[in-house]
Amino acid sequence: MTTIELDGVSKRYGETTAIADATLSIADSEFFTLVGPSGCGKTTTLRLIAGFEEPTSGTIRFDGEDVAGVPPENRGVGVVFQNYALFPHMTVAENVGYGLQFTDPPGDLSPDERVQELLALVDLAGMDDRDPDSLSGGQQQRVALARALAPGPRVLLLDEPMSALDAQLRESLRLQLKRIQSELGITTVYVTHDQEEALSVSDRVAVLSGGAIEQIGTPQAIYRRPDTPFVARFVGDNNVFSGRVTVIEQDDETATIAIEGASIHAAIPADRSIDRGDTVTICVRPEYVSVTASEDDRGKKSGGELNRLTGSVVSSEFLGETTRVHVSWGETELLVRTTDPIDGQVTLAFDPDAVRIVSVGS
Repeated sequence: MTTIELDGVSKRYGETTAIADATLSIADSEFFTLVGPSGCGKTTTLRLIAGFEEPTSGTIRFDGEDVAGVPPENRGVGVVFQNYALFPHMTVAENVGYGLQFTDPPGDLSPDERVQELLALVDLAGMDDRDPDSLSGGQQQRVALARALAPGPRVLLLDEPMSALDAQLRESLRLQLKRIQSELGITTVYVTHDQEEALSVSDRVAVLSGGAIEQIGTPQAIYRRPDTPFVARFVGDNNVFSGRVTVIEQDDETATIAIEGASIHAAIPADRSIDRGDTVTICVRPEYVSVTASEDDRGKKSGGELNRLTGSVVSSEFLGETTRVHVSWGETELLVRTTDPIDGQVTLAFDPDAVRIVSVGS
């Protein structure tokens, strides 16, 4: 298939910078997702890759070749838009085969054979003569996907294709989309604001904020090892707070951080240089925090003695599999996940290895 490279790409509209100095590489056959809040530049980045927009500066390459000035129809991209953009006056089969009026289908297939192959791939076999308006939202999404794939593009681009669907349908369709992408081995760039969606389908994820790339990594790395406070706060539930380093252990593997009058011990990652007196921002995921009614269960884990904080339960949200518990600790509200609702005063315990240092300042 195709590799994609963005090298120092920026896009400005007058005085507004939509994308600033974006550099990334997408591997052949990779499922790569751009995720971030509204206005962060993810759709602009997709449109630049597609050729609908030209960068103000920087270079975009497909398989090492600069595609500046190459129109979308000649870049070999298939695009699925947020609103699907199906032709209402055409049947399902006519929609899927639309692009085959301008190019031959891949392989030795006829246009009709290609349409039938793709309808089977997206589980819509037998719906050839249906009108788009008679289909459910999920079925329309799959018609749009089949239409984008029909000419055999080098790259598949998807701009929030599931944002209009209900949560349960999105979950089933994203699994189907990942299966189809893996089966075809097509290089795919996916845009979404849904962090769970990004983590579930992607080989790698780029988190964007304010037109800049905050972090690129596997879903596991993005979730477990956020590099910046923004990523820590944006991707999933997290407890994020700041304090000053008071002690660096002799083995240089653990820092003691003063926050809210307490001392929190954190494992120092290899990619951070930390000194006594530094101001640091740290995070700990709610699922890494255990709740006890007292401090009787003191113990040690792999990173040393457990961190312990005492606070009062503010509220609980029963979510079925888990309960989200909000605990007031000084001026800070912490989030914890438990199996059962709790109330009153509690002690929170977590391992130093569960604490991630996401920024360091002097």
